[in-house]
Amino acid sequence: MSSQQNDIDFGELSPTAELAVINERLKKFRQMGVHLIGPGVKSLVKLESLPAGYKVVWHAFRVDPVQDVYREKSWDTDVYALKRSILLEFWNSADGKYEHSLREDDGRQQFFTRYTWAGSVLSLSGMKVPAAATKETDLMDGSAEISPTMTEAQLRKARSNINQVTESKAQNRVIRQLLGIAPQYTAKELQVPFILMKLVFVPDMSDPMTRFLVVSNAIGASASLFGGPGGAEILKQLMSSKVERDGDELALTTGHPQRSIAAGDAPKDPPKDEPKPKEETLPFTKPADEPPFTVQLQQINSIADYEKLEAVCVQGMASEALVLALEDLKNRNPNKKAVPISKPFTEWIPAHRRMYVEAMLGK
Repeated sequence: MSSQQNDIDFGELSPTAELAVINERLKKFRQMGVHLIGPGVKSLVKLESLPAGYKVVWHAFRVDPVQDVYREKSWDTDVYALKRSILLEFWNSADGKYEHSLREDDGRQQFFTRYTWAGSVLSLSGMKVPAAATKETDLMDGSAEISPTMTEAQLRKARSNINQVTESKAQNRVIRQLLGIAPQYTAKELQVPFILMKLVFVPDMSDPMTRFLVVSNAIGASASLFGGPGGAEILKQLMSSKVERDGDELALTTGHPQRSIAAGDAPKDPPKDEPKPKEETLPFTKPADEPPFTVQLQQINSIADYEKLEAVCVQGMASEALVLALEDLKNRNPNKKAVPISKPFTEWIPAHRRMYVEAMLGK
């Protein structure tokens, strides 16, 4: 790293969705002369808007003037290009996505090949930006691409790796195109750091339902990659006797209405003269790779009970517990005004389920 890179103070680079902060950093980096890279960032001066739920993330890189660059003998003195290794660092940090790679020549010429590589990145507008590039390599006898100084051993190695090298060079072109990276830099330009600017979705983890979905999706993805409990087992744990929410506990004990219990308070037993509701269970069909389990009946005695159950029973087999509770509510209200039911509860949208609960509770 050069002394100039050591002396640069980037300041605060934490993710942000505040346009004033983003534009102030843009102005600062332009004045510092650093290389701003990213989709649509090369000539960006001011950002006017961000899609909802997203933040701008910044990554600062230094380029080693020895390890991360190369130069061809035919180039002007003091001109260099970034190696594939540092380009891939930029690409991975930008969350670049592979789309496809295709060999386009007919394969009849042993030492000639042509590849097209396609990828995409997320722009600052929240839209996916695709790009494709084609590279061909001709190492047949008499080709102008064969350097006069190349030895027989070097030529044999180049011909043996012709497909891999050609495909990689096509990808390098896509990376440069999508992230706004120049094909060449002078030694002085390489003393300046590169700052990658990208868009990242940041969910609101203060919302209980968002936390539930993020955690369940993360656990499900981990299980599919590395093994472990599947979706049914995770939902079984979520439907256990108690679920913690923000330091409080929601009582989900069978036969008792769901209610908020302050931390440290012990739940009270129902009056002795109050008959306990009959405990019911709902069996499920055993999937091929999951053990069977049952969901205990949760009673709906208020709108708050319904909302808590709706928040927990959002996907998979756990939704059957909500259907069971709705059936129980209907059976416990024979004298209430009838609500027409034209299709099973499993096909109802949440708004209609809520209207039904309100009608059954006389709200």
